[in-house]
Amino acid sequence: MNDLNRPSILIIGAGNMGASIATGLLAKRWPADQITFCDHKSSRHKALKNAFPGSTIITDPSEMASPAKIILLAVKPYDIESVCQKLSAIDLPTNTLFISLAAGVPINAFQTWLGSQAIIVRCMPNTPAAIGLGMTGLYSHTDTNDADKQLADLILSSTGKTIWVDKETMLDAVTALSGSGPAYLFYLMECLQESGEALGLNSQDSYTLTLQTMLGAAQLAQHQNIDFVTLRANITSKGGTTEQAINCFVHNDMKKTVDSALKAAAQRANEISRSFNRE
Repeated sequence: MNDLNRPSILIIGAGNMGASIATGLLAKRWPADQITFCDHKSSRHKALKNAFPGSTIITDPSEMASPAKIILLAVKPYDIESVCQKLSAIDLPTNTLFISLAAGVPINAFQTWLGSQAIIVRCMPNTPAAIGLGMTGLYSHTDTNDADKQLADLILSSTGKTIWVDKETMLDAVTALSGSGPAYLFYLMECLQESGEALGLNSQDSYTLTLQTMLGAAQLAQHQNIDFVTLRANITSKGGTTEQAINCFVHNDMKKTVDSALKAAAQRANEISRSFNRE
């Protein structure tokens, strides 16, 4: 797909994620005049115009000059039904592609609100999308054509990497691992910084050591492209300092703690999904 025939896209919800995706699209040479933002808070419009010159800003989907081929739903789950009701009142083409970023809202709920023939792709991105280092899981029904799937992938890959899952329920696992994952790492970084301070480091030094260690470890893993077990073993000398720390993690069953945390997050994602389930 060349730059001249990128389809029009309506981004409903111009919060952090909607803006991150728009930024990624522009970086990938998506024409600004093919992007429309819909945000019901008119107080945000000036900032959007400044941040995305050439794009159109509207308050309600009914204000679209012409129907967009792609409608990106970047609103919170509790707002999604009212947004879909507004969209269902508009005469949209049957080939409109709806891409939802609303965590936990299943495809059958969208098809109840938008019609059984609505083409839906569900996505679960994460916050590093803001700097082009996001991770997004995607899912759509098997009857969605390859062109629409490729289009959804093109849009979300503008903010980082993507994977497709075979079952909609697997988005709960994606949510638990990568969707919420940055918060887990920030919590670990918080703990590392505080522990460094407890050992006598000042706050700024402990922060810098923690941040660069996390950044370097992630980039080393990406560069060497080997499994995490081997990467850990390469640092863990027998009888050394790292082994002592790892033994402490094992003794306190860190793996079980992580496993329990991800299961709790996935369970909550499933509960949210069932609250919207219309079958």
